[in-house]
Amino acid sequence: MSKMKKIMSFFSLFFCAALSSVILSLGIPNEIFLSGSALLGIFSLAPLYVSLRESRSFKEAGILCGTHIGVVHLLSSFWLANFKDFAVFTLGASTAAYFGLGVLMGWCFFTVLHSKAVIRPFSFAACWVCWEWLKSTGFLAYPWGTVPMTSLSLHLFIQIVDITGIWGISFMFAAVSAFSAEFLYPDKKNTKKLRPLESSGNTGWKEQIPGMVFLVCLFFSCCVYGIYALSRIPLSETSFTASVIQQNSDPWGEGGNISKSLKDIQDLTREAVSAMEESTGRKPHIVLWSESSLPYPYNIHKEYYNFFPRGDDFISFMKEIDVPLFTGTPYITVNNGRERAYNAVALINPDGNLENWYAKMQLVPFAEYIPFTEYKIVSKFFDSLIGFSSGWEPGSKKTVFNIKVMNENGESEEIPFTAPICFEDAFPGVTSRLHNEGGQVLINLTNDSWSKTASAEYQHFAAAYFRAVELRTTLIRSTNGGFTAVVSPAGEILCSLPIFERAFLNAEIPVYPHFQTFYAVFGDWAALLSAVCAILSATVVLKNEKKSNYRRRSL
Repeated sequence: MSKMKKIMSFFSLFFCAALSSVILSLGIPNEIFLSGSALLGIFSLAPLYVSLRESRSFKEAGILCGTHIGVVHLLSSFWLANFKDFAVFTLGASTAAYFGLGVLMGWCFFTVLHSKAVIRPFSFAACWVCWEWLKSTGFLAYPWGTVPMTSLSLHLFIQIVDITGIWGISFMFAAVSAFSAEFLYPDKKNTKKLRPLESSGNTGWKEQIPGMVFLVCLFFSCCVYGIYALSRIPLSETSFTASVIQQNSDPWGEGGNISKSLKDIQDLTREAVSAMEESTGRKPHIVLWSESSLPYPYNIHKEYYNFFPRGDDFISFMKEIDVPLFTGTPYITVNNGRERAYNAVALINPDGNLENWYAKMQLVPFAEYIPFTEYKIVSKFFDSLIGFSSGWEPGSKKTVFNIKVMNENGESEEIPFTAPICFEDAFPGVTSRLHNEGGQVLINLTNDSWSKTASAEYQHFAAAYFRAVELRTTLIRSTNGGFTAVVSPAGEILCSLPIFERAFLNAEIPVYPHFQTFYAVFGDWAALLSAVCAILSATVVLKNEKKSNYRRRSL
């Protein structure tokens, strides 16, 4: 092949990889399609599959995959540029990092795509699951920009997440994309001389028919399971009422007027409690505010709240509404002379006493927490680069809170709940570990108003939505800008508020018996199985390549 033809061929493959990233970004909730598109999502990886299958070297595959992953991150998470003064990390550095990780994944895809034609699409799907699992796990995890975020409209199909987690969706969508690519653009060329690995040989789409039939049966089985799973969801055993407050103000961007912001939340809460009393004749069992609503650490500044905000102090406000409050507030501890600050949520009783608290375990890397800053050279680097080097401490205690209600017999009972903070609700592992402590409801407090974009609000909801279905429990999201909503264990949105509006939501929250789903017990088994399959596929390819090289040397 001439040099010019090679260049033109690479640009056509580059176009396919870029096209795939655009389609996936449009499938994820965005400014054009606020709810995303399952149709785009399920076929979004087909152009990427073709580009990686047709690439001629590890270098080409790495560049193509790196471009795809980097562009998806840039297009779908562009709103990270609004994350205070941290855009250099949250968007710039993260995009560069994802390109680098994409290069490594490109090498993995290039290897498994030399599997036998009949299993090649499944090898690709298994490898894709590995990628989304790796990017969604650990300290540097960021579970945004994933294929499952496109699938919310496929209500029956997504019920499988109580068994497979979201990884079942990743596998199925990637497999559908791969088989679609094989059907529309079959691998008809013998490219052995162009690739460093042994080619899978001449293949047409007809050779993919057994795999296609199996995939169709698998997809149909998932939908049948969805019908079965929905029929098995028990009736709620009790309920409680909640006033969810969406004040539509960014605590980071109020011009320093935190007193006015807190007064506004208190006034809106009075409206909500009054409306609940007028409609039901009783007050709500609990009031929910968003993350960071109380600006000063309540556990060490309670006395300050006797005078703050001026003219409408918080302690008097709590006695006035006479309802327990669940809110975001910093929490400070001192151990061995060292002060530790936590991004926390707290349950505060009407008398102003703090009943219990939970500290965020999964912190936003390089924004809420910077590792190794205990070393002076690291702290000096970040101080000079972005003007700060300290942050929150990660929590470790898995707290279970309780809401006190009166049952039908007039007896007092407690409803346990757990509370992943902000983007923790996008992490299946974090949320399931909290749920397994015995909570019957998930309550998430979030501050996303800094994003200033509708897509950011809906993306966060799309990432968090699956926790209700995975764990078969009610999920409440209380946010300061959106998307505030209540989701049932079946994945039904029971009620919600428009984004970026000052409003409240008075809701009757159904409570279901606590039990552990298959996913809650066995966790990310589907992702681990995919990793094993991808490794076995790559091992077989490399082993066959080694044999081929030996035979060629013998000749």
